[in-house]
Amino acid sequence: MGKRIAILMVLMAVVVLGGTPSAKADAARKVTGSVQWGSPGWRAWLEANIHEVAPGEAKGNISLKEYDEELGWRRWKGHPICVAFGEGVNGEPVASFVLQIDRIRGWGPGEAGQYAKLWLSDGGSPATKDAAGLVVWPPVDAQPDCGYEEPWAAWPLDGGNLVIHD
Repeated sequence: MGKRIAILMVLMAVVVLGGTPSAKADAARKVTGSVQWGSPGWRAWLEANIHEVAPGEAKGNISLKEYDEELGWRRWKGHPICVAFGEGVNGEPVASFVLQIDRIRGWGPGEAGQYAKLWLSDGGSPATKDAAGLVVWPPVDAQPDCGYEEPWAAWPLDGGNLVIHD
């Protein structure tokens, strides 16, 4: 009987101690998901995987592809430099983030190495209550400030699932 109790205690310790680091890792602030939006003749898809590693520092990846019936495809990939979190007008989580463009193909502004600052709002699931916006656009050569900022232009998303874990 004593041996069973000892084994049970060891198993409980492993579960408790083993679960603690992953619980803390899951508590990190992040922006994840894939969303889409568009208008007649034009469609865009965004995939975001942005993890705050320290205040003013983020890691992950971001990709955007757009299709315009007249201009064709535009694709770019980048990585987040930093992310800042806030609260929207209805209490929903919002985030603005600076990204650096790694690769870009197609029409429109932007070059590899330049920076942009975007904004996202998580209105719940599905993404039909979410929104995206532009803080610094078109892309610039100097890195924008990492602090939270509201967008100068925003639009509703019409599909996908975006989650801001604040």
